[in-house]
Amino acid sequence: MGRQTKGSDTKLDFTHAFEAFVNTFHGVNMASFRNGLVNAGITDGEFMIWSELMDAKSVFLTANADTVYFFGYADLSKGPMVFEAPPGALGVIDDMWWRWASDFGAPGPDRGLGGKYLLVPPGYTGQLPQGGFFVVYPKTTRVALLVPRLHGEQRPEAGGGGDARRRLGWPPDDN
Repeated sequence: MGRQTKGSDTKLDFTHAFEAFVNTFHGVNMASFRNGLVNAGITDGEFMIWSELMDAKSVFLTANADTVYFFGYADLSKGPMVFEAPPGALGVIDDMWWRWASDFGAPGPDRGLGGKYLLVPPGYTGQLPQGGFFVVYPKTTRVALLVPRLHGEQRPEAGGGGDARRRLGWPPDDN
């Protein structure tokens, strides 16, 4: 074995610190985003609907300035849950590490026609309903649902977004 040189511990420590940052910042970011919604009074199973378009003051890395955003979380720790995507949606279901679980709406299996998505937590072994659902198997027990827009939604300055409250929903006790 070679002799350890001065400063080699520092390089190894830096490498491990860098790996820790790179391997966890996705989860930290998602948890921070959820904490922000919770602090604003949005609980799991509800959507936050931005009432204004994004601008340079918005704290979003890749948000579009001409898009109304809707964001929510679902807690699957007690079992599967149903999410009903409205017609004309364009959205994604991600796990808590920002890993893709499914698209919904136009890019998803419902092809923009709307549909029910059965979100099944990891390790779930119970019975699942047969038929009528697009089944999604995320890798975490909480998932994020990001909806950049609903087709036909008006821009906020034109009074839009109100219909989204009716169209984005979690069927109560429907799992």
